[in-house]
Amino acid sequence: MTQIARPRVSLAIVVLLFGTFFLVLHIFTEDPHLDKHSNSYQTDAHAIRKGATATDGSLFHIPWHFPSNPFRTYITPKGANLTQRHPPRRHVAIATDFGPHFEVYMTVAWTMTKMLTGPTESVHLYINGLGENYGEIVERSGMYNLTAGGSRQGLKKPEALVGDVLSNTLFDDDGDIGAQIDMVVLGTMKRWSADLLKIWEARPAGQKFQLVCIVHNGGDRGWMSEYAIEWVARDALRLLPMSEHVASRFVRELRGLADWTAEPFYSSLFEYVKVDVHYCIAPLPPVPSSKHMFPGKNGLANAAILGNLQQGRRNYDGTFEDLTKSLTEDAPAWGYLPKLSAGGSFEPDSSSGLTPFKLHLIGGGSHPIPEVLKNVVTHHKSLPYPEYYALVQSMDVILPAFAEGGGGYFESQGSSAIHAFVMSNVPMLATRRLRDAYRYVDDDRIVIPRPMAVTEMQAILALRTNSAKNIPNPHNSTRLARDLDQMISLGWRRPMSNFMEVKTRLWDKNEEVHHATYSSSHLRVVWEDQDAPGDVKRSGLTYANWWRCLQRAAKFVIDRFGLQSGASEPIAIGILTNMDPITYAVLPEAIIYLGYTAFPISTRNSTVAIAHSQTQCNRLFFCGSELVIVIVDAACEEINMEDLDGKALHL
Repeated sequence: MTQIARPRVSLAIVVLLFGTFFLVLHIFTEDPHLDKHSNSYQTDAHAIRKGATATDGSLFHIPWHFPSNPFRTYITPKGANLTQRHPPRRHVAIATDFGPHFEVYMTVAWTMTKMLTGPTESVHLYINGLGENYGEIVERSGMYNLTAGGSRQGLKKPEALVGDVLSNTLFDDDGDIGAQIDMVVLGTMKRWSADLLKIWEARPAGQKFQLVCIVHNGGDRGWMSEYAIEWVARDALRLLPMSEHVASRFVRELRGLADWTAEPFYSSLFEYVKVDVHYCIAPLPPVPSSKHMFPGKNGLANAAILGNLQQGRRNYDGTFEDLTKSLTEDAPAWGYLPKLSAGGSFEPDSSSGLTPFKLHLIGGGSHPIPEVLKNVVTHHKSLPYPEYYALVQSMDVILPAFAEGGGGYFESQGSSAIHAFVMSNVPMLATRRLRDAYRYVDDDRIVIPRPMAVTEMQAILALRTNSAKNIPNPHNSTRLARDLDQMISLGWRRPMSNFMEVKTRLWDKNEEVHHATYSSSHLRVVWEDQDAPGDVKRSGLTYANWWRCLQRAAKFVIDRFGLQSGASEPIAIGILTNMDPITYAVLPEAIIYLGYTAFPISTRNSTVAIAHSQTQCNRLFFCGSELVIVIVDAACEEINMEDLDGKALHL
């Protein structure tokens, strides 16, 4: 990881003797000409903490931590138009004519209905019903009101989409004109692209709608060149993949199309298409009886592979071969008799006291199961969704079992098995390669780390027996031994609370993407009711307010220091203050927004520590109580001010 070296150069100390009140008043004064721009790069707090390079080449490193609910920071490329903005989105239509993967677009619908709660806001679904009893999942989880009618929610036929987008009489919340659908989210673009484009062109400039495409395979660029090009040229298309690696692949493909010298690609502005990640983690209701589907367990006994049984996608043959080999070597450890039955199959050992291991293949399609494993491997197919999720929730471990090369699952395509294990609160056996691709599950709280030198069946037996003696280490690698010790010490059990913590974080990120991008009128900060601690008022700062605060704070920093945004000089700005939380949150974001390093310094440190911290900065903000000023004075005495050229600016 590359980091900015903090130069020990001149320290300009800005003394904000006018106190916190003036700063708060200055930052939170609204400017009607400043609002959210449409040409921004996003990077979340986790990426900033690690260090992230923006597209314009700037590097950001923050040696501090955001609160548990991290902010999403907008980093403006040089020359961006800060006055350009998208209108707020109030009426959303989500449409698809593709049957499978209801959990993908229903999760998008759930996220949007949580945000668009006003009487003049709506989310409608244009689908041919929810097959395989998925509607039961939706109703039990409260994701969406399928039976609602009227103007806020409800199911409609896909055939009604074009007419509804064209209409200006569906809603009565926009004066005499009548509000219209202002965002269309598509699961399949081919069917509606041409008709929707005509409607988009016919609308006045202030009433254009946003087109969003839910995508899952970054390797498929055919539809982009055939159906998306006209939308891209009008800056009206955004993509919504389900994972970071899919988003990265789409960005590469879009830049490839943008760099194609042939027309019309060269002038169609593909490089500016916005790509946001939405995690398809539905609030799956727990099934109380699911863990009792296989009674008598006393260890890891049930593992599952999820997805269609296609050898090109998952390595079923290799898994069967590996399991057969391990059973042959040590059948009792798996709960089976060492001798095969007359039919040539492994038989459960009912006298061992160990629950026999079962491998469950859950999905459509078909694949031959070896006769020797007919009592070990079970295929469950054509299950309605409630039964499918109940079965998945009853498992001990989920195996990805991706084929060599991953069938694209590591590079360009998202696997539904990944979000299924998170939704079901069942840990997945995951290698570093998988965790690097699906970064949202790179968390030991919900995955079981598997060294890549160890097969899935070897790892299962090691976890089942709490021993790695079955795993060869011919070169006596200390690193492999260390990783095996970690895998076994962490074990295979993961409490449900771990999954809820991770899912809550992902749901928050989903809302941040949609709030900041599509619904700037919604609240980001709510005020606590001082008369009723713990309660919050339905008032505060909207995302649009926050963006104005950020811009004002950035201007404040530039004016006080005489700086220029994007300056080549590496600048680290220290913050030593006990100001109020909101102002304290805005100021570091503004510094990051300008491309500088924010370096908060705790007022609880000793004067020696603060003096040392000041030498790591070349600018310093401090304000607040007299105690802070006393601390700064004492810290300055610890430093040879002549070495700092004696440059101190007092305001």
